[in-house]
Amino acid sequence: MQRFAMLGAVLVIAAPALAHAQADCVRRQQDNRVAGTVVGAAGGAVVGSALAGRGSHTEGAVIGGVAGAVLGNQLSRPRDPCPEGYVQRDYRYDAQDRAPPNAGGFWAGAGTSIHERIDFLEDRVRRGQADGSLTQWEARRAFRDLADLRDEQRRLRDRDGGRLNDADRRYLWDKLDNIRERIRWMRHNDQRSY
Repeated sequence: MQRFAMLGAVLVIAAPALAHAQADCVRRQQDNRVAGTVVGAAGGAVVGSALAGRGSHTEGAVIGGVAGAVLGNQLSRPRDPCPEGYVQRDYRYDAQDRAPPNAGGFWAGAGTSIHERIDFLEDRVRRGQADGSLTQWEARRAFRDLADLRDEQRRLRDRDGGRLNDADRRYLWDKLDNIRERIRWMRHNDQRSY
């Protein structure tokens, strides 16, 4: 009975690690592998200690912990790869929360701050409405998402005394990039406004 209580305590302690998930698919998969390894090691140590003979509970715990870590790591391996376009991003910023300039590609002609890039996306949405590549519903959703992002940036700045911390910056840039991908998808999904 005491062993089951100990196993339950280990699982309760490890549960927050399992619940932790970030927006980034690759990072989430890595976190799941780490959590699986930790939970496997803890569970294996408990089982190994319980199965070990008298006087060898420590050795049983060590062997069980190692075996459980390997098993937990393998069982938490992602079965499906992240969808195309989901990548781990590493943004660099200067003191004004600016990303490095992008000489070409989607962001060509856009500024480097979050607000400048939101403005750039809003202009793309207006052009999509004008050329019919975005329906009215898609345009409203994109404008709402961009307005929500502006509000969220403002809230995060206010919370942290007028500046963004690194985690908030990464979060906002990832969210901006996800909105950009969604707008790009909506413009090319063959729905037309009539």
